[in-house]
Amino acid sequence: MGLRLSEKVLCVGAVIAVINIAALCIAYALYPGYVDTGEPNIVALAWRLLDGNSVYLPIDDAARITNLYGPYLYLIHALVFSVFGASVAIGKAPGLVALIIALILMAVSQRDRGWASVSFAVSGFAAIVVLNLPASIWDRPETFMLMSVALGVWLNNRSSLDQKWLRAIGFGLLIGFVLGQKVFAVIYFLPFGLLMLYRDGIIACVVTLSLIHI
Repeated sequence: MGLRLSEKVLCVGAVIAVINIAALCIAYALYPGYVDTGEPNIVALAWRLLDGNSVYLPIDDAARITNLYGPYLYLIHALVFSVFGASVAIGKAPGLVALIIALILMAVSQRDRGWASVSFAVSGFAAIVVLNLPASIWDRPETFMLMSVALGVWLNNRSSLDQKWLRAIGFGLLIGFVLGQKVFAVIYFLPFGLLMLYRDGIIACVVTLSLIHI
């Protein structure tokens, strides 16, 4: 059975949204610098981490760089630098890859619900990216938080009702990951937590909370 006209319109909108996201990623990757003064700080600290230097220095240290984020952000960039070397483009790559993964996860999470749901998910995600530029594409934690929430949507939608322990462990690790970048990032997982409490019970929620500090 072919798609209805309304579904075709939604699919066209989703394709346009994907093209826009792809254009944003390519343009930012090719741009010879960063769009925010905080971005070079992040990659500089990550590069220094590879030489055994501390990311978190005393406030009166002459080498101290403004630092607002948790350790996972710097570890991600340091790992990428250790494999591919350091450059402006490589410094942007983790955030852009996270954004692409998030877009794919949003589409895959809705595939059993039909093309209309997939199109809504992709278009909605693209709207969030565009409305939050440049935070949604740079190397700060926002792109990784988008990816984590998209992974949460996938985990919630793709796991069956009897896989509550998979959800409990998965959300515990995801919340720990985002908390390792921004303390208040846990607020994005409150809807998942309420749904888990209703569907899986308090024991599953306790398991999730116990894994946050890993």
